[in-house]
Amino acid sequence: MKYSNVSDYLGTHYRLLREDYIHSLRQGIQSFRKQQMSREVRVNHEAKFVTYDCGWDGVDCVMSFPFRRKAVGSESDELKYGALLCISADGFQKSYHFGVVRKCSRKIKGASKVWVRALGTWSERFDFDSKKTYVMVESTTAFFEAYHHVLKALQREEMKTVPFLKYLVHLERHIDPPSYLLGSPDMDRFDFQSVFPELTTHFGTSIIHTLQKWPQLCTRLDAAQWQALEHGLTKELSIIQGPPGTGKTFIGLLIVRLMLANLPLRGSTETENGARREGPILVICKTNHALDQFLEGIKEFEDKLIRIGGRSKSKVLGSRNLKYLRKELRHSIDPILLGARKDISRQKLEIKSEMCALNDLRKSKYLGKEQLREIALEQQMESLFPCGYDHEKSVQDWLEGAFRPLKRSERRNVPADDTCREHRDRFTSQVSQEKGEELVVEGEDKDCIPDPRQMKSPRSSRSEIVMQDFELTVLTQNMANIELAAERAVHPEDDVVEGKGDDHVSCNVECAAGLPSDVHVDNDSDDARGELRGDLQEGAHDNEPQLADFKDIHNVWVLPLWQRRILHDHWMESTNLKIRKQIKGLLQKYEEVCEEVCELEMEIKLTILRKANVVGFTTTGAARDRDLLTSLNSEIIIVEEAAEVLEAEVLACVTSAVKHLVLIGDHMQLRPSTAVYKLSTENRLDLSMFERLVRGGVEHVTLREQRRMRPSFSKLVKSLYPTLKDHESVSQYEHVRGLGSDLWFFDHTAKEQEQTLTSSRVNATEARLVVELTIYLMKQECYSASEITILSMYAAQISEIDKLLKERVAKRFSVKKKSRPRGKMKEQEDGKADRIRSTDGDVLIPQVRSVDGFQGEESDIIILSLVRSNNVRSAEGEGTIGFLRTSNRVCVALTRARKGLYIFGNAALLAARSTLWREMIDGMRADGVLGSELELVCQNHPDTKTVVAKKADFKQVRDGGCSRPCATLLDCAHPCPRLCHPGSHEHVICPRPCPIAREACDHDCALRCHHGDPCPPCPVTVVKTLPTCGHSQLMPCHRDPTVEICRTPCAKVLTCGHKCDLECGSPCTVDCAVPVVRTLDCGHENVMPCSADAGSYGCTWQCGAGLPDCQHRCRGTCGRHRRVPSASAVWPCLPSVMLRPLPSVSREMSKRSQESRGREEGNVCLGKGEGGTKGNLNERTLLELFTNSRQP
Repeated sequence: MKYSNVSDYLGTHYRLLREDYIHSLRQGIQSFRKQQMSREVRVNHEAKFVTYDCGWDGVDCVMSFPFRRKAVGSESDELKYGALLCISADGFQKSYHFGVVRKCSRKIKGASKVWVRALGTWSERFDFDSKKTYVMVESTTAFFEAYHHVLKALQREEMKTVPFLKYLVHLERHIDPPSYLLGSPDMDRFDFQSVFPELTTHFGTSIIHTLQKWPQLCTRLDAAQWQALEHGLTKELSIIQGPPGTGKTFIGLLIVRLMLANLPLRGSTETENGARREGPILVICKTNHALDQFLEGIKEFEDKLIRIGGRSKSKVLGSRNLKYLRKELRHSIDPILLGARKDISRQKLEIKSEMCALNDLRKSKYLGKEQLREIALEQQMESLFPCGYDHEKSVQDWLEGAFRPLKRSERRNVPADDTCREHRDRFTSQVSQEKGEELVVEGEDKDCIPDPRQMKSPRSSRSEIVMQDFELTVLTQNMANIELAAERAVHPEDDVVEGKGDDHVSCNVECAAGLPSDVHVDNDSDDARGELRGDLQEGAHDNEPQLADFKDIHNVWVLPLWQRRILHDHWMESTNLKIRKQIKGLLQKYEEVCEEVCELEMEIKLTILRKANVVGFTTTGAARDRDLLTSLNSEIIIVEEAAEVLEAEVLACVTSAVKHLVLIGDHMQLRPSTAVYKLSTENRLDLSMFERLVRGGVEHVTLREQRRMRPSFSKLVKSLYPTLKDHESVSQYEHVRGLGSDLWFFDHTAKEQEQTLTSSRVNATEARLVVELTIYLMKQECYSASEITILSMYAAQISEIDKLLKERVAKRFSVKKKSRPRGKMKEQEDGKADRIRSTDGDVLIPQVRSVDGFQGEESDIIILSLVRSNNVRSAEGEGTIGFLRTSNRVCVALTRARKGLYIFGNAALLAARSTLWREMIDGMRADGVLGSELELVCQNHPDTKTVVAKKADFKQVRDGGCSRPCATLLDCAHPCPRLCHPGSHEHVICPRPCPIAREACDHDCALRCHHGDPCPPCPVTVVKTLPTCGHSQLMPCHRDPTVEICRTPCAKVLTCGHKCDLECGSPCTVDCAVPVVRTLDCGHENVMPCSADAGSYGCTWQCGAGLPDCQHRCRGTCGRHRRVPSASAVWPCLPSVMLRPLPSVSREMSKRSQESRGREEGNVCLGKGEGGTKGNLNERTLLELFTNSRQP
């Protein structure tokens, strides 16, 4: 397909790509406007704008939305980073906003939040209103992040001068050499010694002039691979097609290795002559997995490589990630750049602080003096803030109806008793002057408070009501207090005004009590409150003036409360409008600063990347960092799996500096994925640059010899690759053990099911058969879990198989599961399942992967689940096969296996709906590898075959062999207890009891058979006689009685006449502990141990002797009194202690007295004599304190 010119070429790809991501969103919004459901979009109702958030690279709009419970696993797809949102406040009738999701925080309780980077002009980006309710619509089919940067790159003016346009636009067939190889005879001089040392043996030199005829060399490469290597090094646009197993990735690695060895960077001194390159070699892949695989191959011979992107799962490349190197090499970065980075970061913080301050002002309930200075008249400012009165609550007092503060000059020489009178007179005068009305005062004395019933009707003039209210309040409040009281009677929840408290509420109640007698206030009656409010407002709003009539009044204190609020709201609105303008200006300034930060970050990245020889990107990352690519000036780009990449994505990666582009892929395998199927079928959007150039006849090389699959497998795709040959090594594979055939199509008619929410398909019967076959293969003891892979094209089937497989494996092995965030596995994406591992880290469960995610990989045994099985031209409808009709996916699915391929599906349905499947099924049926039953072959008895057609049939071979008993003699001479099973008996445990007879006793060993290991000591309990004492005692059979300690109670009598209380095997006690009663020298009888000395034993009787200093009795013990000559020195008189607290106990006494609220200043008295009870410190407490303080 040719294009007329460059503009047509770029414009076509731009419009197709834009339609691919916007189509589903457009259709979903149209359905929403018609109130119809659509699977193409997700809708979040009741979204609210919260605030603007200043991120590290720009300003985001924070939107809140209610939590919506979804199907399990679907959370990971909703509102993920990079998704496009369309937001509208009027149901997408006139207004709408576009934005890209930056992050999302979901909460089950409370509102969830999503950060959105708005798109469009400044006025469109910052036109959100927190008072409005928005609807957010998200596309479910197109991931905007993958389109956004590519579309921006296509809009660049420099794209019109992109290299290779004569091939891309006009499809010229002959391709020129790279320009860096031209110019001098030695520019094409390459040394192949590092890759092919045998060149020196054959030709005497390893130097080849690449632009001349290459020698025919017998190496490990076949002829097509040698030709592909020449093509990749000598053509400025190299196109290498590699069918499955032909080694296209291997050739790509050879090309990179030879380029690195022979194309040093300009300015280096590695070689004196020869070609040189500018910038590192760029490696670009569609997926992170493919990029990791290719870079891991490069790292084996090149350490100076950098991987860009945070989604790499490779541990090998962890230390070569740009994010990691950014931290490790921070000391080698130019200090000027780092200093500028800190300065800009400081600017960002200052802008944030300014916006926070403005935001606080915007949220303030009352305006401040500085805010009013910009919008209020000078006379109004003097009225609100008179000289000498600059209280922060002036505006609040004015709005709530408080009296006007006196000026400093007015407060001078005013007696305290006349303050109320003076203020009333001044207020009356100013109202008369402002309004030109005469104030009517009831009663002769103005200082008297008149009876409320003498007031005029509620319909009286405004000035009359003000004066009546003035007379009613002690603090000279005006009419605003009455309105405030009335409103708070209607809205009792507003009674307590911030900063006023209960006193303020009581004042309002007093004002309400002073209303005319015909107005009744009932706090429990809504009707009464409404009547009160209506009467007051009706009287106050007769001939109500507009804002323009009083907004310029000088003395704002004469305004009634409702006009004050209107005026304040006007001021507040004007202030908020200015604040919003200021905030928007700061937001714009913040984004400008963020752009400077991004530029500095790019310079820092460049300093690191320029030291690398190889830099790896994904296509999305390369388009995002287009400016970085331009600054690198790389001349060589290698695109791996180029047939999977959209042409626009490749264009976005090619800069004007590129002189050599290598495309490696296979257009017969997976094509680029698109969101809109119609664009693929009618507009050929899924036609990659690789495929278009190959089909357009542009010069390319195709590899022709595969070294992966058995010949029977490659035969299945002969219609796709007519010239594909099999290397001799693939015919030497051993057969799959335990099965009658290395290739089998298991035909069944079990029906599929459709998942309602995801539209994915699952076939539960087929899943169970797949799991049983997998477990059977693992029981063959010759295939590890890493050698078996299960593939399917449907995410629901992958989840079902993965769940069943884990359940089965967990029952057989002691496993631990590696945790990772749960999430839905997307169809046709890399859905690598969790790996269950044993305690030593070995993988115990095979991979369960999607077909698309497994492209580029291989496995010894592949089990393919096709899922689709529905009606074939019946009354219920015509059968469909979905993804299975795509030849590219079928090609990938059938070419991943090396030694064994087992397919489960409905053969009749496939043959009816696909020509490709019909040819393959006819061929498999002719070869006898298709049927509704699978033949299992016992490794130990090859003549015994077991046919399985359903899950229950696998029970016949539950140990992996056949239904016969194993009967193999174990090392213990017992037969194996299991059914026939493959493998050794090393881990088989004999269930029979141990047959070994003990020599020392007649007891049998209680353990199971343990051949080779000695029996443990006999644990049987027996009675044995101890030779040392002659007593009999129970003990284990293996114990020696001569060393056993006798546990029989001792029968010996001590010298005191008492029996020994110890065991026979222990020495008799020396100190007898039997209690006896003895009379001491003091004449008292005391209980003491038998071995105690009565002469030194302290008597425990109370002393009771008279103290020498007073007539009170001693409260100490007899033994202590007798040991100390002066008893008063040891035990002072208790009443005297009560009156004079000891220093050591004064703190404790004070603490206890304080807790009991009985503390007095000075001494603590507990009463006279010995029985004082006043307070809570009684004699016992004091005695206890004294005793503790005098303990030695």
